[in-house]
Amino acid sequence: FSNKLTEFPSVVLELKNLKRLNIGANEISNLPDNIGILKQLEYLSLTLTNVTTLPESMIGMEKLYIDDSQNLKEKVPESYKHLFMYDKKKL
Repeated sequence: FSNKLTEFPSVVLELKNLKRLNIGANEISNLPDNIGILKQLEYLSLTLTNVTTLPESMIGMEKLYIDDSQNLKEKVPESYKHLFMYDKKKL
C-alpha cells in the first residue's frame, strides 16, 4: 500500500496516457508544477499524503477526479473545487 515515497516520481510525468494514479499512503507533500501535462489523467488518489496545495497546471484538468481523505478540497481555492466532484461519467 505504501511505497514510503517522499517525492513525486518524475518518471510518472512521461506516461502521457496515464488515466489512474494512486500515490496515497506516502510521505509526498508536493505535486510537480507541471503535473497538468498528464491530460488523460482521470483519477488521482492523494489519500494519506501530506499534499496541502495543488499546482496551477491542474486547474484545466477537466477529466480529473481527486480522491482525498485529508479534506484538501477545503483548503484549495474555488477554482480547484471541480477536481473533487465525483462524476461517474468521468471515470
